[in-house]
Amino acid sequence: MSLLKRIFGKSRNAKESPPKIEVILPTMLQKFYGQGENLFACGFNVSELFNNLDNKYPGLKAKIFDNGGNLRTFINIYINGKNINEINGVISPLRAGDKIEIISAVAGG
Repeated sequence: MSLLKRIFGKSRNAKESPPKIEVILPTMLQKFYGQGENLFACGFNVSELFNNLDNKYPGLKAKIFDNGGNLRTFINIYINGKNINEINGVISPLRAGDKIEIISAVAGG
């Protein structure tokens, strides 16, 4: 399987535009990036989506990913209710109409 097909889930032509994706933020991030509002950005996969979100909302990606590009341990990302770790991680493909939900773990005692 070609790398492009693995990353994007299908072959695409160079003129195809990435789908616009709705991103639902956890409460802890809403105070920085839109109180009660969902964000929108384009991307063919999760990684590309967050790169584009970080261009629009500087610093957002650093709150979700560590310096090595790995998802922070207390953060989970879901595409239409399915954890990206059960799909293809950050190279999970996105399609028009998908919703991304960022969930932060809550711990305490």
